[in-house]
Amino acid sequence: MTNYIMVDLPEMLPIAKKYLAAVLSQDDFNKIALVNANKVDEISRADLFINVDSCAEMTKRTIDEYMNIIDNK
Repeated sequence: MTNYIMVDLPEMLPIAKKYLAAVLSQDDFNKIALVNANKVDEISRADLFINVDSCAEMTKRTIDEYMNIIDNK
């Protein structure tokens, strides 16, 4: 079974949840765990990380911090 973890800012998670629930089947929606970006350290393991747009909005320091988190997962 394939599962997905979506990490986003806490204020964006309710919007993402509502959108995904509207566009996905219930089975596909149930495969997604929505994680607060402030709690990303709680993710124990992931096989693939994809970033769509947020790096363009981040400072280099923040990007480096995310890359360190990814390296450790």
